[in-house]
Amino acid sequence: MIISFLSGTGAPTGTTTIAACVSAMYTANFRQRAVIFENHIPKYTGLAEAFVGSNCEMLVEQYNYGSHNIPFFYDCLEAGVKVKKLPDDMVKVLDRLYYIPQPKYYYFNNEKFDYRFAKVWDKFLRQLQRRFETIFIDLKLQNTMTTKSFLEKSDIVFLNLPQEASIIKDTMEKFDKPYKKKVKLIISRYTEGRLTLDEISELAEVKKCDIFRIPDVRCLRQACSFGLLPEFIDKHRRDNRASELYPLIENLRKIIRMIHKEQYGICVSSLDSSRLIG
Repeated sequence: MIISFLSGTGAPTGTTTIAACVSAMYTANFRQRAVIFENHIPKYTGLAEAFVGSNCEMLVEQYNYGSHNIPFFYDCLEAGVKVKKLPDDMVKVLDRLYYIPQPKYYYFNNEKFDYRFAKVWDKFLRQLQRRFETIFIDLKLQNTMTTKSFLEKSDIVFLNLPQEASIIKDTMEKFDKPYKKKVKLIISRYTEGRLTLDEISELAEVKKCDIFRIPDVRCLRQACSFGLLPEFIDKHRRDNRASELYPLIENLRKIIRMIHKEQYGICVSSLDSSRLIG
């Protein structure tokens, strides 16, 4: 299954953080072998910061070198050379979750990277599908060549929007119709007392069961800043109603239950601490 995350606005809404959280929760709870990557060169440090922290710049830079690194891997795909294994540059961030950092210092800018990646994205995706049950993609906001391609291939598209009526309505009206049926809406930095679930559903023309409300949690942002997201998820994924993080964790649970149902047709009615794996 291919699952994409896309911001619906140019303002920071935490799309990368949510993508990292969902991928980590899903693999930790369901023991899925999964991979996550960006289809762009992050402006800052992106997923690498959440998973690796202060070492991310050094980590990503070192992946430009070596006999089987990511640029070499793309060269082989473009040339039609048979690839027997994935790049050595993959980072194992959880027991079954791998992260593939894009070669930031090799391509220098998104335009050059997207032009090159557009030539191999389909072969790259097929390589991943042979090896992983679930593929998570943090997509670039702009309609680049690869963003459009990955949206077409995605089984689920999580569209991340702020809790603003005008933005929700305008974004959904302009969103490409072929992809709308795949959309699940994430309202980030959600606070009670503004737009209700019914109001959001009406504005977006999305079923209430396909809307997920993620609150702004300071300790989550801090964990991502220091590369401690895997530890954060492992520590809190079993939290119950007594925890101050329950609204965040419960909505993440709802998201991964929905993914699991879409992927396997199996409805997991609850994910409380007595039923979680691990």
